[in-house]
Amino acid sequence: MIPFNELLQHSLIYGAILSALLSALIIASLYLRPMIWIADATPEVQAAVPPLSAADRRAKAVAGVLFFAILIGTMVVGLITLRDLSGGSLTFTEAFLATFIIFQTFNLVDLVVLDWLIVEWWRPSFITFPGAGGLDLFPGYFHHFVGFLKGTAMGLAAGLVVGLLAVLF
Repeated sequence: MIPFNELLQHSLIYGAILSALLSALIIASLYLRPMIWIADATPEVQAAVPPLSAADRRAKAVAGVLFFAILIGTMVVGLITLRDLSGGSLTFTEAFLATFIIFQTFNLVDLVVLDWLIVEWWRPSFITFPGAGGLDLFPGYFHHFVGFLKGTAMGLAAGLVVGLLAVLF
């Protein structure tokens, strides 16, 4: 059994790696193709803008594949290295906690840095949507907090699944 402080430290390191990689992807996609994030805008903005172009749909698909590849890849590497630290196997609790901590680290960075600090407070000029001039593009702090709570539920579910897989395999 891995001491909790080692599990926590290891998981926070992989959570930081995940946060850096996914944050870079999100910021780059916001800069290059903000329209791929239109689903996160207010309903009024969504109604005012034209549908996604073919190029935006391709970019959204590529960003989605990259997002999940980074997410799953970082989780897998984090859990493999944790398993190696533990001597070759993980308990349900270790796998659950590591998965949840890694995921929640990114979830918290997404909320505080990306959503609240960059999107809501800074409101960079490169986040624009055609046809939405004069409308408030940003849904507000509470909207992002609700997303954080949904992310927390997904992190718990992912932790449960990975914990079960660790016990079964």
